[in-house]
Amino acid sequence: MSKELFQRQIKALEDERVELQDQLASLRIEDINSTEVFAKAKEILCDLYGRWNRLEPIHRLQFLHFLVPQGLVWQNGGVGTAVSPTGVRGILDFPTPKNTEALPTGFEPVLPP
Repeated sequence: MSKELFQRQIKALEDERVELQDQLASLRIEDINSTEVFAKAKEILCDLYGRWNRLEPIHRLQFLHFLVPQGLVWQNGGVGTAVSPTGVRGILDFPTPKNTEALPTGFEPVLPP
């Protein structure tokens, strides 16, 4: 291998490294406001049935995979999740007995106003 060919290859590799570094820099998130992130997550998770009803049919499967990644199970005469989804654990706060009975599943009928 000649010295010129070696230098060209080194330069090409260095250019590729700089380009990849620039691409990564554009993806980097510098400041995350965790309060806003958790507030938005709580807003979404506390209105699951409303979110479900507003989703396009093509996006509903993705939404279900987020909520119940391990799927649903039949146990003790009822349907439930195999595990508590990571996105839900610890975010929801139900202070009243009415809200502690069950989360909406998104399959309830929507009654007209």
